[in-house]
Amino acid sequence: MWQKLGMSAISGTVAHVFYLILAYVLDKFMNSKTSNIIALLASAILNFTLQYFVFMRNFVFMSNILIKYVISEVLIIGSVQLGVSFLLTNKKTYKRRFPASLQKYYNTLVRMFVTIIVSLLLSFPTRNYWVFVWNRLVQCENAWKFII
Repeated sequence: MWQKLGMSAISGTVAHVFYLILAYVLDKFMNSKTSNIIALLASAILNFTLQYFVFMRNFVFMSNILIKYVISEVLIIGSVQLGVSFLLTNKKTYKRRFPASLQKYYNTLVRMFVTIIVSLLLSFPTRNYWVFVWNRLVQCENAWKFII
């Protein structure tokens, strides 16, 4: 489990850095909330590919996993968007709490904070214990056949 947690964290970090960079660039061209949801959706596609490899160890397509992943990703993206939108809407209230040198990075720091919290509380547990659990069941079934 610890190896999967580490690999999942690395994969999630890659997708998260992609999300932060894309959102930062898109902020220059559109509303911050709109750029946030676009970046979240794009990073979700990247994250699915990476997480699938971490938990499944191969790229055999399984529709039941894709359906579960989409459901979990809607919950995860919804949670991140809700948290980020709340903090962006209340920017004047919370931005004052940052040191002056970091206030210009408020949007990015808020995105990092919310995504880290959601990753720890929702993303990893959902993927490990619900979405990609099938692989472990197949491994157990194959081991059982070998014993018999």
